[in-house]
Amino acid sequence: MGYAQREITGKVINAETGEPIKGIIVNVIGTKASAITDSLGRYKLMVPDTMRTIKFSKLKDKKIKEIKIISANEINLILTDIESDYFSMTLEELMDITVVTVSKEAQSISKAPGIIDVYTSKQIADMGIDNLYELLSTLPGIEIMETYYGYTDVQFRGILQSHYNNKSSLLLNGQPLYDQVVSCYYLEQIPISSIVRIEVVRGPGGVLYGSNAYAGVINIITKTGEKMDGSQMTFKGGQFNTKNAGFSLGKKTKGLDMFFAGEFNESDGYEKEVEWDEDDVNPLNNSLFGNSNGSRQLGYYPDDPDAYENDYTNFFTSLGYKGLTLNANYFYNEKDKFGIIPTLCSTGERKLQGYGFNLKYNKLLMDDKLGLTGIVWYDQISKKERVNAYVPVLRAPHHPDDQNYGGNKTGTQVELNYQISEKISFLGGGGFETSYADPYYFFYTDSTQNPLTDNVITQVEDKPANAFASEKNTNDVWFFAQANIGLMDNLNFVAGSRLNSNQQAGTAFIPNVGIVYSPLEKLSFKILYGSGFRNPSFFEKYVRTVNILAGIKDLEPEKINTMDIGIDYSFSNYSIRINGFVTKTDKEIGRRTLDSLDLANLNSEVGFGTGSMTWTKGAIYENKKGNTYQGIELSFQGVPTSYLHFHGNMSYKMGKDVDDNDLKCFAPILANFGFTIKPVKKVNISANLQYISEREIHYKAIFPWNTWPEGDHTIDSYTLISAKLSFIPQENLIFSLIGKNLMDVEYNYPEYIRKGIPYIPGGPGRALYFEIGYKF
Repeated sequence: MGYAQREITGKVINAETGEPIKGIIVNVIGTKASAITDSLGRYKLMVPDTMRTIKFSKLKDKKIKEIKIISANEINLILTDIESDYFSMTLEELMDITVVTVSKEAQSISKAPGIIDVYTSKQIADMGIDNLYELLSTLPGIEIMETYYGYTDVQFRGILQSHYNNKSSLLLNGQPLYDQVVSCYYLEQIPISSIVRIEVVRGPGGVLYGSNAYAGVINIITKTGEKMDGSQMTFKGGQFNTKNAGFSLGKKTKGLDMFFAGEFNESDGYEKEVEWDEDDVNPLNNSLFGNSNGSRQLGYYPDDPDAYENDYTNFFTSLGYKGLTLNANYFYNEKDKFGIIPTLCSTGERKLQGYGFNLKYNKLLMDDKLGLTGIVWYDQISKKERVNAYVPVLRAPHHPDDQNYGGNKTGTQVELNYQISEKISFLGGGGFETSYADPYYFFYTDSTQNPLTDNVITQVEDKPANAFASEKNTNDVWFFAQANIGLMDNLNFVAGSRLNSNQQAGTAFIPNVGIVYSPLEKLSFKILYGSGFRNPSFFEKYVRTVNILAGIKDLEPEKINTMDIGIDYSFSNYSIRINGFVTKTDKEIGRRTLDSLDLANLNSEVGFGTGSMTWTKGAIYENKKGNTYQGIELSFQGVPTSYLHFHGNMSYKMGKDVDDNDLKCFAPILANFGFTIKPVKKVNISANLQYISEREIHYKAIFPWNTWPEGDHTIDSYTLISAKLSFIPQENLIFSLIGKNLMDVEYNYPEYIRKGIPYIPGGPGRALYFEIGYKF
């Protein structure tokens, strides 16, 4: 006589992100009943009524947070990452960390249809990383460069920006963040202490994430109150009178999940000087600001002539209740800049301020086979820059002193995730976004004598100099779909497409397709084709700065297509990943220098005014022909002992334009190596080395007083070394000594936007910091 049976169902989810976990094996001890969780984390199996023990296996990089017995027929398992002690993990487990950026479905790195790297908060802390720019520079194929305008650019695979950080996408929990006026993102927006992990995809992600997911995608995934369950504070100080404080706290109570984090950073900054042209700098600047010795100090403004500062404050909060989650962030950043045009215009501080929120709702339907996600968002940003003396439009009796802009975007999106069968899943949806930009004004300071009061100082709009003089707006509407099909147990196929319609730039249609084949548990092959696009920004379409730059309102979206072939292999406690790529771009947006411009046509927009200025030279934005990039990337890591973990990568790339000329301004070879070691109990030592090869730039002086020889120039290679020593006297207390650029290397970056000077000086020399952290 057979035993009576009943059906048991449940889900396996990640405690930090709420994401489902696929591939967990569920067994009933003493029987043959077995099931594997699907892409929504669900399982179902028939068990005898006498069943006493259920087993979840193949947990790998997870540990059990809690088991929820909903009823006699429903058991849910909640898991958490073992990020607090990755020395206890095998290499295979490290390689199998779950990611969600590539397909919005929980998958292991080796099985995900993308070229992706992951850093956890524990790894970031052990490496002594201060900010996300430093972190990203340690990844293969990614190069970080300063610009003369006070931005730090994140460059993927040698693809140069047309402005700053506008050819890759920054996501906050899957939601794009960027400045609507110039399409840039700022990594100072998010506190380091809020991050549970960062997933970085090299290659386009336009099907899922739209405009700007062009050369790469950076997804910041934040902590939750349930994950934090307490509070933590860190304090750091050191070189350049640096003061840094960060906090995070979280709690889940009565179904409400609450998380808060923030960071404050202040520094006196460090001196930067242009040494290549000391004997023949712009005499106008020298006479205006008294640089009688002929040296050109960058970061100059009257209150502090020697400092290149980067002060910021940011906050993040997440509130979750049942299927509803609210994310909100605020940031303020004050950073010195080299100047609008180095050696021509005085420099000054740049102030950025912004905030945003998104509200997301998740609901499971049709016996959990259908997932419905709705999201609404709003982001706002404003910028004020001190220019002090804008020489191109200098004229009596005044000149522009400041420039201001602001913008915002509001949008909504609906997604459907349908698990058609155990091996087939579908993701699709659509959305709408409206973008707005304030007028981009220049101002001059007007001081008038009032007989009844002291001098009255006001800011007056400098109409002829305005970048654009009227508000701008546009709308985007999109639809996307992607299917993941398990052709066999070890062969997955993914295909998707996106249709995006921009009110001004027109329609973009982009596809992707990929195959991941895993003949062995520790071996995977990937063949991926991805595409992306970027709509022109308001700045590129409408800027009209006399003698400097003009936009073209009829610019078309630029397109990119990339083919990747990758191999992931792990053995014992070591792993290696190799991938090669070929990228082709079309209609890239860039600048073209002109000898003269038509003032009447360019200033036809209402609000520009007239005045004494005329266009005598400048540059204009345009859709250029495409380029071809190709390269190979190698990364490896290992855990040879319980007290040593090492990682490294190396990449080689090259590029050609449509006329078969070599592309310049990027380093052909990048290499990184780092390790973390525990020589004795309660002591951690981490060190990282970064190598950047020589870079070529073609320089052509655009000002008559520059005497540096025109033509091709080589910017020397350099190697940077950093290290961190940590002492942990008790579980909740840590003391650290951090050293950066320990060899005191002087290095430079190419000035690739305008190519008006050969290079930009790099970061500071040797610097030491002390940090203390306490967990409550």
